[in-house]
Amino acid sequence: MDFRNLGSIDEALRVIGDRYTRFHYSQFGEDLIIYSLLETYGRLRTPGFYVDVGAFHPTFISNTRMLRHLGWRGINIDGDSAKIDLFLKERPDDISICALVSDTIEELEFSRFAAGALNTADPALRAQHVSRNLEVVQTERMTTRRLADILHEHVPAGVTIDLMNVDAEGLDFNVLKSNDWDAFAPFFLIVEDHHLSFRGGVSSEIFNYLGERRYRLVAHTFVTSIYVRDM
Repeated sequence: MDFRNLGSIDEALRVIGDRYTRFHYSQFGEDLIIYSLLETYGRLRTPGFYVDVGAFHPTFISNTRMLRHLGWRGINIDGDSAKIDLFLKERPDDISICALVSDTIEELEFSRFAAGALNTADPALRAQHVSRNLEVVQTERMTTRRLADILHEHVPAGVTIDLMNVDAEGLDFNVLKSNDWDAFAPFFLIVEDHHLSFRGGVSSEIFNYLGERRYRLVAHTFVTSIYVRDM
């Protein structure tokens, strides 16, 4: 079914979810949780603005595709220029940027895998994938950019970021540390966190860092944490 031409938020809500079913794009159901949170916080009928770092694909395992049906628009950032070309085609009214994001400006080797969702500039993660006989199809030297610099340049004047998604394949904490939290503090935050532990209390570098910035963990699905900012 083609959901791209839904005529209204009411029609989108009817198709995406009802009392008994939910339609989703995310890999681990993250957008189903976001749908419920939008209901909980009274934001389901109000289109917002997202920032998707490590956006990967406009539809496949996308945490922001469902939001598009609800009238949301935003910024997509990915290190793979071919994927950004897809965003430019499929989401022409979004801002789509080819960039590697980190907290330091440096040149890194960006590895593209046959399984594109595994693309990474993290040497340890690259070595892990290669040890599992996953195929690297291309490498490229790229200079990183800070998220704060990208957002100061591209977020439209007067626009508030309602949701940020960070899936940077090993550089997720680096991405968070590169943000300007005084200027860009989204209400909802989705971030991949492979190190979150629930033994003896919740902890990880990302969890502790976001807690210091008034973010409260409200859900975790497989490797993805979802936070809400306490106002």
